Amino acid sequence: MEPDYKARYEAEKLAREQAETLAHMAALLNAKLDLDASLSAICDQTAHMLNVPIVTISLYNETRQELRLAYQVGLPAQLQQSISTLPREVYDQYTQESGRIVVVDDIQTFDNLPNIDIYRQMDLHTTINISMLFNEQLIGRLNIGTLHIVRHFTPWEISLLRGIADLAAIAIHRATLHERVQSYAHELEERVQARTADLAASNQAKEAALKTLQQHADELEIQNAELDAFAHTVAHDLRNPLGSLIGYAEMLLEDDLIPPDEQTFFLERILHQSHKMHTIIHEILLLASLRKTEVEAEPITDMRLIIHEALSRMENLVTQAQAEIVLPTDWPVVCGHAAWIEEVWANYLSNALKYGGEQAQLVVETAVLPGNWARYGVRDNGRGLTETDMSRLFTPFTQLHQIQLGGHGLGLSIVRRILDKLGGRVGVNSQLGNGSFFYFELPLADNSVPDKTTHHPE
Repeated sequence: MEPDYKARYEAEKLAREQAETLAHMAALLNAKLDLDASLSAICDQTAHMLNVPIVTISLYNETRQELRLAYQVGLPAQLQQSISTLPREVYDQYTQESGRIVVVDDIQTFDNLPNIDIYRQMDLHTTINISMLFNEQLIGRLNIGTLHIVRHFTPWEISLLRGIADLAAIAIHRATLHERVQSYAHELEERVQARTADLAASNQAKEAALKTLQQHADELEIQNAELDAFAHTVAHDLRNPLGSLIGYAEMLLEDDLIPPDEQTFFLERILHQSHKMHTIIHEILLLASLRKTEVEAEPITDMRLIIHEALSRMENLVTQAQAEIVLPTDWPVVCGHAAWIEEVWANYLSNALKYGGEQAQLVVETAVLPGNWARYGVRDNGRGLTETDMSRLFTPFTQLHQIQLGGHGLGLSIVRRILDKLGGRVGVNSQLGNGSFFYFELPLADNSVPDKTTHHPE
């Protein structure tokens, strides 16, 4: 059976359109700090992108344990006050039965739904409800609906709505934090003014409060920068592999006389670019989640297993690089978080395989350091790095080797953030022509030193 190249081309075209649409919306929301402005933009853009007359957003109130209508497009004014709140326990039961995304082909056929009388009065028919989550915490629900007709939404439209909900959760969380900062600043200023007249010693308290306010402002600035980076990555870094996918697909569709071996080559390149897009998306999500996730460091007693798990994720890359990988015999026990350390190894090892030169030779090294610290790292036989190259490492979204190898540059930013969260250190030693040694350092567990250690000169 001949491959359906036309269907494949259309799928790639839709993927590109979705990425560009979400990038546009991310850029639009990044300019909104006010919560009402963000909600308005989300509803308006959703209605426009999906061509639906009804869009509503319900926000979750942690104190009251309920979801309440916060913004809408197309909902009749006389009915807005009639929409009842949704208790958290009802929401939890609803999602456990139906999942995060609930598609109702015709709501008119249901009798026991909340607000069903209002929906019938509106002549509401097809609805899609999707939970908005930020770091697995409920932010609210995004709902769309059709009037007078039943509409069958395509998988592409539902996927686009999921992407919109994810961006909306980020924007609402950011706007909520901004409002809290603004409210805190206003409240703080009023308190300071009220007590200045009779408390000469209030300067010290004010400085401490302003420091806290600055910390909130710094946190908001970091979130803004990360949303900027997210929008840039979606718009730029995903555009290159998408362009390659479309180019190869067009060649396959337009030329019926391409030899089988060239067809195989094109399909391999399509698969390679698809994996590259998957990796970029995975790293963006991981980078965003690290900022909010807190873990308690525990002894890592089987570092060898963690490395094998990381290598199992890149079997094809190991084979393509004809790599020889040497592991140590002794493994110092350090304090960390196994899942995060696996991501560190995945980045270090994949970089060594990509940039280590032909027939890569990788050596994993360990060392116990003064002060009850241990060092883990991987040494490759690549071309090495210049001082300029090394100065650009471990910073967000740096594009090392972009001209030669097209690296997307998120990996080392993730490594840096992980080790910062674990109280560790990262580094690199390299010389042109002599390969590179990328390492990380963590405290030894319980200040213990293993009986035997493996030391390597740097």
